[in-house]
Amino acid sequence: MLAFRCARSLLSRSNLTSVQPSRSRWQSKIKVNIYPCLEERLEELDVTKDDPELYAAVDIGLPQPSRASKLKVARQHRKQGVLSKQDDLEKLARSRELHVDLESVQAEWDTTTGPHHLRTLAEHYGIFTHLFGNAAYFIPRVVLRVAYDYDQDTISPVCRGNIVKPREASSQPVIQYASEPDDLWTLILTNPDGNLVDCNMECLHWFIGNIKGNDVSSGEVLCDYMQPFPPRGSGYHRYIFVLYKQEGHIDFSRFKREQPCLSLKQRSFSTQDLYRKLQDHITPAGLAWFQADWDASLTYFFHHTLQMCEPVYEYEFPKVYIAPEKHYPLKRQFNTYMDLHRDPKKIKKEILLQRLKKLDPLEQEPPVLPFPAAQPIHKDIVSWQRRDIKRQRLGIGKYSGLYRGSNRPRV
Repeated sequence: MLAFRCARSLLSRSNLTSVQPSRSRWQSKIKVNIYPCLEERLEELDVTKDDPELYAAVDIGLPQPSRASKLKVARQHRKQGVLSKQDDLEKLARSRELHVDLESVQAEWDTTTGPHHLRTLAEHYGIFTHLFGNAAYFIPRVVLRVAYDYDQDTISPVCRGNIVKPREASSQPVIQYASEPDDLWTLILTNPDGNLVDCNMECLHWFIGNIKGNDVSSGEVLCDYMQPFPPRGSGYHRYIFVLYKQEGHIDFSRFKREQPCLSLKQRSFSTQDLYRKLQDHITPAGLAWFQADWDASLTYFFHHTLQMCEPVYEYEFPKVYIAPEKHYPLKRQFNTYMDLHRDPKKIKKEILLQRLKKLDPLEQEPPVLPFPAAQPIHKDIVSWQRRDIKRQRLGIGKYSGLYRGSNRPRV
């Protein structure tokens, strides 16, 4: 305590501003470079912190329903006796006899909290940022239902970012939404991840304008439907349906493409540019999207429909660094360390010969042990041999080529 008070009194003097710790000769020569972490770097690049009001996102969607419409729905519920049945519902729930109508629950969710949840999911997927920029968003107040007819018995619905394979989305989908007969709509399907011509633009897959009511077939086809075609190795792509409500009839002649449009250059598209030109005439109202990645059906599509070579993206992994071999490696298993410094082709050859010894061309392949990991191993065998026997029975590591197909052992 006395030493602490002395040090405190020394620091309080005017002629002493700081106490420098002693350094040795080798410590004084070390230069320490302190780099910012990712969070600090992102904070430096964030321009919205200087003036949050200037960069605040603007809601460009349909306005919120009026209070009068909400009161109207509440009156209808009172007339139907929904509120008076709360006690009965509680009794049925306690006795586990309550049956919930999922369609009515879904309808209520669509008109209450559903649009706000959908907006949160769209922000998570980066849809608003990549379509309209950082300064705009909208709440999808019109429920947009999209489904693909895969075959006569199966449909592939578009939910909120689910996976739909390209072979399932080869033909144009069925679109459903609620609308008045005299309302006009615009429907656009775009892919912000898959433009093979210009990486800064989107790829337009479908564009229909002046749709009367909810009859999509009555609209003016400005760009015909093209199925998803994510190239091999490019991962998952987002395919986004956006439904716009029109203030009146719009002349879309400047946006019309040739039919059928097979040129990827002509399908280059920007949702932000379109909205800037027509923001006084259209309002975003509905939203739906799915994800798709490559499948084998796209090879035929690239060669015969687009008349081009199929693009393939591959990542060349760097060679794994292997330290020089040591005569006495510490804490390394003997056989695996030796295999690490052998030629992989020789190891594969040994495994193949080991497999061919067990096969007879005139008979079926002998079955493997039902539960190989549970089979006992003699205790007198050394530890590295016991581990090698386990790997051989399970078909893992270098022994992965020892079994084929359904004859692989079960763990």
